[in-house]
Amino acid sequence: MQQIREFQLAELNVDQDNFRLGSFPDQRSCIQAMVRRQGEKLLELAQDILDVGLSPGEPLWVAPDPRAQGKFVVLEGNRRITALKVMDNPALASGTDFETAYRRLNARFVEMPRRVVRAALFDSVEEAAPWVERRHTNEQSGVGIQWWDPFAQDRAAKARGRSRNRSMVVMEHLSEEGDPEPLANRLGLDDRTTTVDRVLNTFAEEFGFIGITITRRQPWSVDFGADPVTNRELMWAILGALKDKSVDHVKSLKQRIEFIRGVIAGLVEAQQAPPTSQPKPTPDQNHNGSAGGRGGDFSSNASGTWRPGGREGSDSKGSRGSGPSGASPETSGATGSTATDGGGGRRPKKPENDRSTLASTRIESTLHVSGKRLKQVYAEARKIDVDDQRNAASMMIRLFLELSVEAYCKAFVGLPHKHRDKADWSARGIRLEDKIKAVLEHLDPTSIDITLNHAREGLSTDPAYAHNLNKVHAFMHDPERVLNPKELITIWDRWFPLMRAMHDSLSAQK
Repeated sequence: MQQIREFQLAELNVDQDNFRLGSFPDQRSCIQAMVRRQGEKLLELAQDILDVGLSPGEPLWVAPDPRAQGKFVVLEGNRRITALKVMDNPALASGTDFETAYRRLNARFVEMPRRVVRAALFDSVEEAAPWVERRHTNEQSGVGIQWWDPFAQDRAAKARGRSRNRSMVVMEHLSEEGDPEPLANRLGLDDRTTTVDRVLNTFAEEFGFIGITITRRQPWSVDFGADPVTNRELMWAILGALKDKSVDHVKSLKQRIEFIRGVIAGLVEAQQAPPTSQPKPTPDQNHNGSAGGRGGDFSSNASGTWRPGGREGSDSKGSRGSGPSGASPETSGATGSTATDGGGGRRPKKPENDRSTLASTRIESTLHVSGKRLKQVYAEARKIDVDDQRNAASMMIRLFLELSVEAYCKAFVGLPHKHRDKADWSARGIRLEDKIKAVLEHLDPTSIDITLNHAREGLSTDPAYAHNLNKVHAFMHDPERVLNPKELITIWDRWFPLMRAMHDSLSAQK
């Protein structure tokens, strides 16, 4: 049961197991991480608190701190409490780029101290957990609630024992820190986790003979099979080659298979290249700690498949965080990557979601839309500026998705028994969820098409899925909904594979 009461700032501890940041051993390191990570946004929030105060409509949520008797851990409002604590004691920001700015704010804070805050007190951290998750889906500059990025969502999934994305499981396994985010940052994959997932999902479906098993459910793990040294090197190469690949490079199943074969072919070529003048690593430099070579070899046959050639002495676990042949993640290159080298190399392509329009205008991301009204809506979606017309864009997502689903159902799917009294699929009383389920069952009855995974996830009520239908519905029915342009584009992109599958079928029918 929750109760609202006042707390002294000194009674409150920031959450050292914060999903947004990760886990920290003490309060100081956690606060400094927040200062560094949030940067200007946290500084803006601190200034806003001084100018306006803490919003009375957004109380903090706290619970008894299991780490410190008599203290309370902040479950909702860690940014606000961090801002207050650093303004009260600027030394907490020492060593960061923002220490001077917080010292200036401290002069104002001392004149008008805010050391008493109102908060909702929960009986325990566990009681508050499901409510905390429901909060983090939007952000409003740096002052409002911030939605969780993929890494925060993954930490929440891990804490709840839920299924996790393959990209997170693999990068956590390979990371020296045991956390996927630092490695993703070093590899330049922090904004490409969806692209990594696409490739790894294909890897699991089409290249199972290689022997790598990624377990998404608890206990999460990566097994590199009978030839762990070679397979680990392949995984590093795949991650390295994805740095400059947008989702358009690996959107279709054919593209993903060709991409993986290209990485393998690059490793084959590197293995067969004449030796360089560089000294070979000694046994204690080998990344798996064993004498001997890479533990396997790469087949150069026409199909581009992998031929494990395991050697005795290879360590099935390997070492966490090592790249191929002892190289660090930053320096372990992968053939096929288009990273620039500072010498006039090819610049990486602009990320797909870095656009102003709701629907992509790239040729490779064009839908072949069937139906006069749907063509009109789609043409508008390719022109509408999401930042300037957020509400119109949000309604367009729902409109285009539902009209497309209804068109597909009318063309290919008979009404189920429970709706036998309806005239057709557009009749009132048939939920959008039911229509989408009918489409998925018709398009992919065995649920093996991984390009439709996002559509299946969108039917979930789990708030971790940024594009779930509850959020799509909220665009129409929630007057307090705060719309973020990038979130709207992400939702469109995640439903796009289903849209493409439907309209390809409808166009082929004409």
